[in-house]
Amino acid sequence: DGVLTGDIDDLFPGKFRKMVGTDISPGMIEVAKKKYQNKRYLSFFFFFECPVEKFDIALGLGYVSAEIYESEVEYLSKRLISGGYYLLTFTSNSSIYSRFKLRDKPYFKNYRTYGEYENMLRKYFVILNKKPNGFFVPKLWQFPVIGRLLQPVFNFVFSFITPNLFHET
Repeated sequence: DGVLTGDIDDLFPGKFRKMVGTDISPGMIEVAKKKYQNKRYLSFFFFFECPVEKFDIALGLGYVSAEIYESEVEYLSKRLISGGYYLLTFTSNSSIYSRFKLRDKPYFKNYRTYGEYENMLRKYFVILNKKPNGFFVPKLWQFPVIGRLLQPVFNFVFSFITPNLFHET
């Protein structure tokens, strides 16, 4: 729905000449187009129909369509300029959150381990950095004040001990 593209634009006003948001949902594209119609430098397209030839940076944050993951990554690898960057997050089938909250969802069977994602990414990219994010602690965020204090501690400590159990990397 364009929220991430709009948020980035809000964080870095005037820093981009052109920003493009893509999605695999035509409905989300329509929502984004209406929402940001007054910002002519923002445009939105169905993922595989984007007319922009090359990107400096591609962001895949908070998404990965597990069933078409490799085709998305291959597509983006061809659309980046030489020296371009692809920043993405994805959820593993071995994360605590996936095991507790997603295991009964039909798309869970399409998730892979972080190692499998990395091996596939290495076919197309050099991985410069990776960071586990969001160590899931059941019930912690029922108490937001405590969650805000303890979540960074859990993330830091467990990133060294069990990075494969994190929600995203």
